[in-house]
Amino acid sequence: MEKLNTYIQSLDFAYLKVYSGLRGDSFIAFSKQIEEEIAGLEVLLPKARYMQQQKINRKIEALKNQINIYNARLINAQAIIHPNAKELASLEKNDTRFPKLMNFLNREGRQEAISMCLPVYREAIAFFDKEDQINGILHLCFECHWIVNEEGNAFYYGTSDYPKLENFLLNELII
Repeated sequence: MEKLNTYIQSLDFAYLKVYSGLRGDSFIAFSKQIEEEIAGLEVLLPKARYMQQQKINRKIEALKNQINIYNARLINAQAIIHPNAKELASLEKNDTRFPKLMNFLNREGRQEAISMCLPVYREAIAFFDKEDQINGILHLCFECHWIVNEEGNAFYYGTSDYPKLENFLLNELII
């Protein structure tokens, strides 16, 4: 397992953004809207030709993945931000909050007991280069104490540090 600070130091980024989502009333409303869209597409399936059926089935699968909290990511592999994601903060390196966040993320993690539940990545940190392209993503699950990057690689991070990081991201970081 790679160390989180090694991963972050390998990124060439100009600024970062913190996102949160896949929870609350907005996600419930979003899920209902997607389920209605899926139901509408399923009505079309019996009348569709074979190639149209394949296209409709792919669309249904993609929609289901957006509302499956175990598969959904706030930022997917194509760097597309989930419709339910809310931007909490944008930090340039000269922001006064930046050093504190980097202090949290650059801590030396140690291997501890690993949770066996399925993680739900409700927070994400995206690292952007000078051309506003995402060149790194951290997905965080505070319930299971998991941090993975855009490739699904997990990182050591001490379980005692998760509540502090969560509080900082969801409370202190927001202005």
